[in-house]
Amino acid sequence: MRKLHRFAVPALILFLVLWAASCAPSPSPSPEKKVVIGVSLASATNPLYVQMDKGIRDRARELGVEVKVVVAEEDVSRQVNGVQDLVTSKVDAILLSPISVQGAMVAYENAKQAGIPVISVARNINKPDLEAAFVGQDWVKAGRVIGEWTVKKLGGKGKVALLKGPAGASFAMDMEKG
Repeated sequence: MRKLHRFAVPALILFLVLWAASCAPSPSPSPEKKVVIGVSLASATNPLYVQMDKGIRDRARELGVEVKVVVAEEDVSRQVNGVQDLVTSKVDAILLSPISVQGAMVAYENAKQAGIPVISVARNINKPDLEAAFVGQDWVKAGRVIGEWTVKKLGGKGKVALLKGPAGASFAMDMEKG
């Protein structure tokens, strides 16, 4: 299952990006124009993002799609600046894994103003007017499953501490809700 997931996610992401890019307004479509996808990842060392980067690059190479990757290293202002660089370079679509819901909002707004669709990956901002799509997990459900498992393991008795994860990250807030 893990092996399938490793290949299915990048394929799904690129499919969604190509779909979003085809929906974006273009002044003069050219058959020679190569599709360019911007990617903003939260980290270059987190195993999730390392695999995501590899999968996106591998699939893009197979499809003849150019990929421009910016990495924020969990720094919100660095992420916003990186996305602005992608917007300025006029990529066709952006894959974005936002570090912080509030911190990333300006990046989504800038891309929308430029007519560039943004697809949230792994993390999102829960703003359908700014996100063309979200590729990820139902984090509320995951939090609920973890909570139920914990209660079962403790036999309904005991104290539990919750480590929330990165401050402002949508997945951490959603897991806590669950």
